[in-house]
Amino acid sequence: MEILLGLLFLIVLFAVFILLNMRVLKQGHLIVVERLGSFHRIIEEPGIHFFIPFVDRPLETLKKGTLVREVIASSTVYVCTFEIIDPKRFVYAYPDTLIEFDKMIQGGYGTMSDPLVEECHQMGIRLMDITQR
Repeated sequence: MEILLGLLFLIVLFAVFILLNMRVLKQGHLIVVERLGSFHRIIEEPGIHFFIPFVDRPLETLKKGTLVREVIASSTVYVCTFEIIDPKRFVYAYPDTLIEFDKMIQGGYGTMSDPLVEECHQMGIRLMDITQR
């Protein structure tokens, strides 16, 4: 009886371990993966992906294609349309790239100026349009 309980415990522990190191990637998304603390690869194929425990770390799941984000700057709402062109740069440019993106839009007061477009490109973002709402 004790052997069965021990075996059952190991099976449950193994199943939990496998499930914690598995990600399901939807169509139109991608995952940036680190291996041993440095960039390893970008996974773009939809499906189930397994990661090596304590070695691989999925950093962020990003949506591919055109994204829309509302940014509030001094009681004005700007609707920004952009696309992530370089997922690696997007993830590693700043600790939280979207917060920095919001700060840049607020600082630029919603205009498509060359410095703003260039700064977005440095972050791995292609800024397509900014409209005031």
